[in-house]
Amino acid sequence: SSAVTVNPTTLAKIGFTTPPTSPAVSGNNMATFRVATEDTYGNVITSGVAATDTIAITSACTLGGTLSAAAVAGVATFSTAIIYGGTSPCTLTATDSSRVLTTAVSSGVTVTAGTATKVGFTTQPPATVVASAVLATFKVSVEDAYGNVETTGTDATDTIALTPSTGCTFGGTTSAVALAGVATFSALTI
Repeated sequence: SSAVTVNPTTLAKIGFTTPPTSPAVSGNNMATFRVATEDTYGNVITSGVAATDTIAITSACTLGGTLSAAAVAGVATFSTAIIYGGTSPCTLTATDSSRVLTTAVSSGVTVTAGTATKVGFTTQPPATVVASAVLATFKVSVEDAYGNVETTGTDATDTIALTPSTGCTFGGTTSAVALAGVATFSALTI
């Protein structure tokens, strides 16, 4: 047949026309993604007042960068949104700030750690111990600036060494090699 032009019906919802890609590196701009104002059937509202609505992005994960954008011909483009961390995979929720519409939730985005900058206790050592008794197992992780564990790469196998504070003496095993970014200590005494 000849071409058929489909005109959108009434504005009803928000939709990801180009979803966020996975994985995303913590602290870096995500790959560009797009969100549109749509009718019930997913057709983009390209003209009228809804075509220039402001779209906002939220998440249970920690976000940064530019998280709201005005739509152009019904499509808002996000090119400087950042995921810092959270429970991976992270989902993004798109909401129309100009009116009440059905929101859109993205597929999960796996967050990978950025450059290793610190170590942190993943599992804390016990607060109270008996002198010379072996402490309960605890863990220390290699992390990026945002607390994401370095699960791959050279830093994922770093050796973590513990040093006692003034007045304390350690016995047993005081260093451990990280496995997928986490070092386990299970034979330490104070």
